[in-house]
Amino acid sequence: MADPDLEPLKRFAAAVIRCLVARMMDPHLYFEQQYMSTIRGTESSSELRALMEGLVDWIASTALDHAAIAELDEELAQEALPSFSLMVASGGRTIWPVLARGHISSDEEYARVISLSHDPNRGTAQDRHLAARLLDCYAAKAH
Repeated sequence: MADPDLEPLKRFAAAVIRCLVARMMDPHLYFEQQYMSTIRGTESSSELRALMEGLVDWIASTALDHAAIAELDEELAQEALPSFSLMVASGGRTIWPVLARGHISSDEEYARVISLSHDPNRGTAQDRHLAARLLDCYAAKAH
């Protein structure tokens, strides 16, 4: 059975890679080609989440400065996607996949998303905007 969350997560992962590559020294595009090939080959959303978590850990450990992270966040916001800041934040690993795929699947996810939407110190304004939109859709489906 096909994983309905996989394609939206693949689109998000590809956007993150494009944004990262724009800031990296990758003249032969090896990094981009390698990751894009791996993303295309993933067969489940859990596999893709694990890939992205490893990438985020690696990128975060390379000492990106706040300005570079802010630029990444802005580029992702322009595509209406969750921020890199949220991906690296404590507790963000459970929320960014929900925002990236564009829907809430469970009451547990609902609780996480509502928590993000009410906390101005977590994520970016774009993350909270995405969260609010998902909460509205979730509430509309409940009625």
